[in-house]
Amino acid sequence: MPITNILLAAATLGINPGCLLWSPILIGATQSLSGFLRREKVIQWMDSTTGMIFVLFAARLAFSKRRILAYPRRIESSMSSVNGTDK
Repeated sequence: MPITNILLAAATLGINPGCLLWSPILIGATQSLSGFLRREKVIQWMDSTTGMIFVLFAARLAFSKRRILAYPRRIESSMSSVNGTDK
């Protein structure tokens, strides 16, 4: 079965065709790098980097402005123009 048929079938089923290409590449790379990735310093670096990413994401989320109150205002302003109550 040609690769184009596989990618087309995956796209038809709602599967991202890029994932079908990316996954085997990632699996092959991690298998060939498994000796390096098992080193204690590499594991510590990956753990601390992952933890830092989560902390930075949480800080960004905590300090972001909430947009909950802005949404009804947009609805009210658009509804007023529909109803002809614009000033």
